Amino acid sequence: MRFRNSLKIAVVFAAALGLYATSAGVTLKYGSLAPHYIHLAYSLLRGHVDLVKLPPVAYDLLAYQGKWFVAGSPLPAILLMPFVAAWGLWMSDIPFGVVVGALNVALIYDLLGSVQVSSSARRWLTALFAAGTVHWYAAVVGSYWLNAHVVAVLFVTLYVRETLSRGRGWLAGLWLALAVLARPTVVFGAAFFGAWTWQQQRAARPFLRAVLPFGLALALGVAIHLAYNAVRFGSPLDFGYAYVHGAENITDMYARYGGFNLYFVPRNLYVSLLCPPYILPRFPFLQPNPWGMSLFLTTPAFLYLFRTFRREPLIVASWVGLLCGMIPLWMYHNTGSLQFGYRYSLDVAPFLLLLTACGMFPQIADLKHPASNVEAMGKINLLQGGLMIISILVNWAGMAWMFKHFNGFGWMAMWYHLVVK
Repeated sequence: MRFRNSLKIAVVFAAALGLYATSAGVTLKYGSLAPHYIHLAYSLLRGHVDLVKLPPVAYDLLAYQGKWFVAGSPLPAILLMPFVAAWGLWMSDIPFGVVVGALNVALIYDLLGSVQVSSSARRWLTALFAAGTVHWYAAVVGSYWLNAHVVAVLFVTLYVRETLSRGRGWLAGLWLALAVLARPTVVFGAAFFGAWTWQQQRAARPFLRAVLPFGLALALGVAIHLAYNAVRFGSPLDFGYAYVHGAENITDMYARYGGFNLYFVPRNLYVSLLCPPYILPRFPFLQPNPWGMSLFLTTPAFLYLFRTFRREPLIVASWVGLLCGMIPLWMYHNTGSLQFGYRYSLDVAPFLLLLTACGMFPQIADLKHPASNVEAMGKINLLQGGLMIISILVNWAGMAWMFKHFNGFGWMAMWYHLVVK
């Protein structure tokens, strides 16, 4: 059984790799608009946390005391170091996102196998994640912004999988610690482990025994990030965003209100939950709002979240993880800037997928049905399949739009340059 499952996971990885590599096309060779992590990896190999050589686009870099730094967290650059050591600054950052993105799809498939999802539903939900969410364009467009997201998804998914399967606190904490070194805001997803563990233990002493190794492992990742900040800017709590070389409307907001403030909650709630596309007077009649759009417009299948207001342990823990993960994002001073949909939702992608699965198939949530019943009750109906197909079509259009605006040419033009020329 284990071999058969591993083979299926490998097939899913290969299929996702084919989809993402095909979507990226010629940019696999030429790279993205902002390959900042390539340049950070090059600098780290030479013992520098500041940039030894600047990327072609300085947008969103941090200028501090005459030096330039890459905003955010270092893990994607650390993972790129062996490849930069082999191929240098001229390598493309897009294959990195494509491969990590394909790994994410395989891990989501494996995660769904750890809860009671039928074989057909597991395939459909994996396809929904791969091509029906903003993960599609995040994996193939490249840039340091999106590569940070796909790396965070990788380790958050490993964290959730470990919590639900073997529950080894030290390993779950280690996976989440690594995710924090890609996107610090995912640290609030630790509430998922706490909520799940409490529901399993129901007593203070065994709960603390389970949580302690988790907390220590997570604290290690947080401490490494704080040390990284201190080396760069002299303070462990200084993430450097006051020194961003970016758009004035964003930097002015940061200067006035700080990085996180309740002032930003109404705007971020609107963008993430309600914001529609622009309406045009002529074909194609709709245009994505580059500041972001509602999760439920870009992935209509997520509407099944509203069928999960029940007190089963998996649902409770997933809602706790989702809401705690979203709270800092709703308080953030930037909605995501140029994007399709709401890219920050990738921080909580595993929770969104689990809740969508529980909404579609209520028997998943209690984890008690025998496998035969799961297969019988886990078939996709017309509404579920229709919403997933619409989600995939919407995100195909979003991926093509992002290519045009992010990498300078349309998706079909990219393939013309690759195949015809």
